[in-house]
Amino acid sequence: MRRRLISQRVLFGLIAAAAILIIGGFVALALGRLLEALGDHPGSRALDYVALACGALFVIDLVCLV
Repeated sequence: MRRRLISQRVLFGLIAAAAILIIGGFVALALGRLLEALGDHPGSRALDYVALACGALFVIDLVCLV
């Protein structure tokens, strides 16, 4: 029988992190667009950076899953 390269706990953690990051990124992006429409440009820019960070971490998480 072959040994597993990664434990189930780590795999579950990576899958959960991917789900949380993608949802959090879209929520931050949507809230940033709402703040921009309301005229809060600094808040919109801050949430754009949060969404960008979530996207970057999501890509790193997907690479770890592969």
